[in-house]
Amino acid sequence: MQNPSLYEIQSSIYQPNWVDLVLLPIYIFILLFMARMIIWKFLNNSPLKQWVMPGLLLKMIGALFITLSYTYYYKGGDTSGYYNESRLITEAILDDPSAIKLIWQSIDNRSTDVKDFFKYFNYSNSNDTFTVILLTTFVNLFTFNSFFISAIVYSFISFWCMFAAAYTFSTLEKAHSKGIMIGMFFFPNVFAWSSGILKDTICLSSLCIIHFCIFQFFERKKITFFYTLIFIVSFYLLLKVRIFIIACYLIVMAIYIYLKFRSMIKNTMIKNTLGIILIVGSTTSLYQLFDFLSSSSKLYNIETIFKTAKTQRDYIYYISQQSQGSTYTLGDFDFESYEVLFMLPSALNVSLFRPYLWEVKNIMMLFSALEASFVLYFFGYVMLKMKRKEIVEFITYQPVNVYIFIFSILYLILVGLTSYNFGSLVRYKTLAYPFFLILLMQLYYKARMPYNNPKAD
Repeated sequence: MQNPSLYEIQSSIYQPNWVDLVLLPIYIFILLFMARMIIWKFLNNSPLKQWVMPGLLLKMIGALFITLSYTYYYKGGDTSGYYNESRLITEAILDDPSAIKLIWQSIDNRSTDVKDFFKYFNYSNSNDTFTVILLTTFVNLFTFNSFFISAIVYSFISFWCMFAAAYTFSTLEKAHSKGIMIGMFFFPNVFAWSSGILKDTICLSSLCIIHFCIFQFFERKKITFFYTLIFIVSFYLLLKVRIFIIACYLIVMAIYIYLKFRSMIKNTMIKNTLGIILIVGSTTSLYQLFDFLSSSSKLYNIETIFKTAKTQRDYIYYISQQSQGSTYTLGDFDFESYEVLFMLPSALNVSLFRPYLWEVKNIMMLFSALEASFVLYFFGYVMLKMKRKEIVEFITYQPVNVYIFIFSILYLILVGLTSYNFGSLVRYKTLAYPFFLILLMQLYYKARMPYNNPKAD
């Protein structure tokens, strides 16, 4: 097992070769054929089948766009780093099967020779990013170690995870399928930043599977071994890659469970008491989770998380200013003080509707600004065409809608507070953005229909 040199680790600029040129079209054809077979087998009578091929093609285009952007525009970065390190591990395993220990040994329990192998690595020496490396290494074994082919495989898997969530939402009463599919697959931010070799792709895919499983558990009353297994795997991936998503999720989950079962309880006192117990219980569980994790690592200590968020925000803002990057600011405030409450509307605004067109500084920022302008248009149209009561009734009609609304708003506020750079923001918000868009686009299409049209639902 040959240890990679520092030069090999840092040479993360991938150059397409004959494998990409010859095999990439073949892999795309195979994946599209597999999608067609899935449609014939499972979706032949579903009205959603017409959205599968366009949505999948956009995901693949998004994966290639991100890969090319990191290769030629950014000339490196996370995607390139994840791939480059996983490529070296894949090569080591193919040269010497005993090198499989590179992926079996945890970071804290590596043998001396494994530590030497990873000596100059960057992403492989941190638990969250090493998870991405492991998944990419596995994919590389089936893609001839090709950056571009691995990226479209990521997009293919991600598409079906997202489609599973979209399909379940579309089966709800009063759901508008067109709005759901457009919100989930046809906004550039979503199909681009959730398709390549990125943390965001893994996290959004995991979130969608969790949403799908929660729907099966509580809406369809289907608690099977398969659903339980994929729920646990998805939850574990989120825990490994981005634990603070779990922090948002546990509280929202408690609210959803309460709303789902409150109608079954007739006694008002019991109903209200149960709600308090669930919310307090989820908050307590959340505290205990972080307390347990912080006992083994200071990384998960609540105080450390607040300090890290502030440090990250200030660091990103400083670096962006020095490099004349696409910065924004909501002011200097302390995450542990009441000041943060006054920043919440501004944080949500920046996540949903900025950058504005006059804030554009580069071509990538222009794409984000154009999309944000469209979202602002859809939001304004809904606000003007629908009564506030109608909007609230639509969101609260289904506990699932309340559940995804609260989660998306909470998460979008958090990333708005901590990014301070539009380039980072466009990636971070991907985890909640499609769920907000699903609700927004459903409301948009309902607003366009005649008020008394029986087909409006």
